[in-house]
Amino acid sequence: MDMNEMCDKLWQEIQNERSRVQNLESESLNDTLRNTGKPLNEVSARQVTRKIKELKTTAQKALWFLQSFGLTLDSIKVRDKEGTVTELDYEGNNGSASFDNLPEDEKETVRALLYIMDKFCVSNAAYHEVTQISDDIPRSYLIKQCRSDLNNSFHIRRTPGKNSGVEMSFKQELEAQIRKKLAQGDLGRQQIKLSGDGAKMSRIANFMVISFPMLSDGEKVMSCKGKWCICNGYLNQGKCHPGKMFIMHPFVYMHLTGNHTVEIVSGFEDYDVLKASCKNIFAEINELVDAGEIEVDGHKIPLEFYLSGDYKFLLLVLGMNAACADYACIYCTIHKNERWDTSKTEGYYWSSGKARTLAKNRELSRKSTNNYGCIREPLLHIPIENIRVDELHLLLRVTDRLEKNLINEAIARDEKDNFNKAPSAKQNANLNKLVEAIRSCGDFGNLCNTLSAWEPSQACVDSFFRDATEWIKLYLSLSGKVIGYKKASVTPYFHILLYHLPKFLASNTSFKSFTGQGVEKINDMVRSIYHNKSNRHDPCKEAILALKRIDHLQEFEREPNHYNKRNNNYWTSDIFDQRRKRPRLYNTSTVDDEPTTEDINIKNMSVCEIKSKLKEMNISTRCRREDKLREILRRAIAENVNNDNG
Repeated sequence: MDMNEMCDKLWQEIQNERSRVQNLESESLNDTLRNTGKPLNEVSARQVTRKIKELKTTAQKALWFLQSFGLTLDSIKVRDKEGTVTELDYEGNNGSASFDNLPEDEKETVRALLYIMDKFCVSNAAYHEVTQISDDIPRSYLIKQCRSDLNNSFHIRRTPGKNSGVEMSFKQELEAQIRKKLAQGDLGRQQIKLSGDGAKMSRIANFMVISFPMLSDGEKVMSCKGKWCICNGYLNQGKCHPGKMFIMHPFVYMHLTGNHTVEIVSGFEDYDVLKASCKNIFAEINELVDAGEIEVDGHKIPLEFYLSGDYKFLLLVLGMNAACADYACIYCTIHKNERWDTSKTEGYYWSSGKARTLAKNRELSRKSTNNYGCIREPLLHIPIENIRVDELHLLLRVTDRLEKNLINEAIARDEKDNFNKAPSAKQNANLNKLVEAIRSCGDFGNLCNTLSAWEPSQACVDSFFRDATEWIKLYLSLSGKVIGYKKASVTPYFHILLYHLPKFLASNTSFKSFTGQGVEKINDMVRSIYHNKSNRHDPCKEAILALKRIDHLQEFEREPNHYNKRNNNYWTSDIFDQRRKRPRLYNTSTVDDEPTTEDINIKNMSVCEIKSKLKEMNISTRCRREDKLREILRRAIAENVNNDNG
């Protein structure tokens, strides 16, 4: 056999072996290890990411035998046809991304997105749809992992009692807030305001929310959340004062916090529900009130507790009867028939033996008669002189009474002026002037300005009792002349405004700090979470977790741009002119839709006037019902109009 034949035979054997190897590979390889699509360099960017993840898994399966050699797969470098090198990294969680493995800057982005989702009640499904449109934002599972990590850091427990609810340790939450004060160098006495309120979530759901702010936060007590700020100044009632230094540092990082929710209970605002469901929270508060201090990181911090809320909540906590009872004042034992009396001196109800104390209320609650409205024992040990009525509800309840009287008086005057006028000549002149009268508020506006000021002048504080006395005398002087100004209309808020608020205004703590604005904002947020971000399976837990996440991620709150008001007439006139000039697809009212003069007159006509009009039109009827008579007259006028047009 010559050399050529041997080479041909050898080449044939090589081809046969190569074909055999290919057949063996085809038989041994699983379909899951083969790429059935396009090569990596021919697909889009979205498909590249998916195929790389698939390749990592496939390569890991193919290299399973490495463990038998005592080796661990760390990374693989591959090169495509275009020369692009891709490294497959297998470090951490088998190569799958997780929130814990992200760089710190990407974690901050995920936390900021979670804050926005909680603040604006964005659902997981909505965010997931957004991630399918853009590849540049973090995936939805990273948001879920971040949310889960934060939720696990909060110590939430079930409330006692039959009502469903959740609570947090009041002492631990207070310690966390005091640590922030210690970081600012504030080692002095801390004033804590405990607040509570009932909120209607839906037709069948009612929540009670218990929260507290630190009064040293100043204006932030009006907010349900706080924010971070950097200032060149020092802290005074939550305000930054330039030119004065704090802790010997040119820049102060202040965490100005708002209201902190510690309990949410599903149920009506009731004494028994408060006593059972808030048992643990109230026990911790009473222990701190009795001790008068708390130790945090080796520092003993003096504490002073205040209680504030709407009048119903204060009455429930004090174990007293309703606001319409004979003895409804939470500060003294005045009878409701004496609340109108303005002849007493400023400190009469604080020093004449009529002032209430917790010890007296407990003794009176054990009596069945002559208990001055104390029907149950108080739930908290906070002294009565540290209980403040809510500034927001105080002003609202007084202005509600004034507005009701003004509206009734305006309607009565219009009816009197229009009594002998023809239907076409009747006008509501007094009712149209009512808006201007309500805006002025009269002398009560001066009292409102004093109560709403963070630092009222000493002259306003000294003259408050005198101004309040003159205003109530003016209010009562209208009795018998104007509707609604009788002595019985003087509510407990009127009495407190006159005889108890002057003492609170003279104290070092601003009365504006006891506003209910922050509590009402919490109620609004809980209601929004309940309707937009809860599956109703455990709404109390979902609400408090969302609130705590918002509180924990306050640093991601965007600072809004400062608004400079350049045109004083914009919000009163210019904005309405701009809206009128906007193009509309349809007119809000047409000539045919506008009520005719006859229709307007028919609505204002009395029964006698309608019968007279029908008689003039030669229409006789035995009908006596007012609505039927109006309908007959309306049809008769319409027929006359049609006949004229025909």
